[in-house]
Amino acid sequence: MTIDDNNKDNDNNFINTIKKYSFIITMSATLLFYIFLMVLLFNKCSNNLNRWGKNLKYYTKINITHLTNLEEPEAIDINAISYNIDDYTKSNKITDVQKKRIKEQIYLIRHRAITNLRIARDLYCWMVVSVTILCISTIVSGICAYSITKKGWDDVDNLIKAIFVTSLGISLFTTFFHSFFQLQKNAEAKITLYQTYVNLEDYIFSSLTLGYLSELPENKSDTQQLSFSENLIQKIDKITQAYSMVFEFDAQSIPKLNDVIESVDGKNKN
Repeated sequence: MTIDDNNKDNDNNFINTIKKYSFIITMSATLLFYIFLMVLLFNKCSNNLNRWGKNLKYYTKINITHLTNLEEPEAIDINAISYNIDDYTKSNKITDVQKKRIKEQIYLIRHRAITNLRIARDLYCWMVVSVTILCISTIVSGICAYSITKKGWDDVDNLIKAIFVTSLGISLFTTFFHSFFQLQKNAEAKITLYQTYVNLEDYIFSSLTLGYLSELPENKSDTQQLSFSENLIQKIDKITQAYSMVFEFDAQSIPKLNDVIESVDGKNKN
């Protein structure tokens, strides 16, 4: 046997190996394509949100990190943000203890505002990514399904089978990911909470400037005997207690194995 014959045999073995594992190789390549697309979309969405949100209060303080930089963000100097609290608490009617408590409340409000804004931003990014990937994977799997229905599963090329299975899996995953984490609902809720805390901080400084505040709707008889600063502290405590960090999940959206198998079988039979 000559060297040329050996080379031909090696080439044939390599080609046969490629054909044998073409299904797995194509699935892996398709999956990597979707992952690359997700990273690209996430970074693009992040850049757009950075441009849109730069004029929002506290947006520059959320210390945005990209997927390529997973280090823990640096601590935020919450005391240096926005208004100088000491300028608004110079009144002789406010004791040092009350000044300290009002500062603590404002710092808490600022932390919550920044936290909710950061979460809302990330949720909006993932919502855009999941919806876009869902559209693309659904279109790709639909095109492959059309070819499969024309030729039949057994006669269609392994490349089309692999792309179809991977795209269908990505489509199902993004559908249930979006539904389970309630991305749009939670993002809108966090933006509302962010705006609530921003408005609450402005309300505190306006009240400190004017020296009075609207009375609490409940327990009026009790609060009438309190000073302005005591009323303010009590009112802010009640408001901050009413707004907590809550996420909603839809456990019913988790797919059952039988449903997924039936969905795939149904598309193959069509």
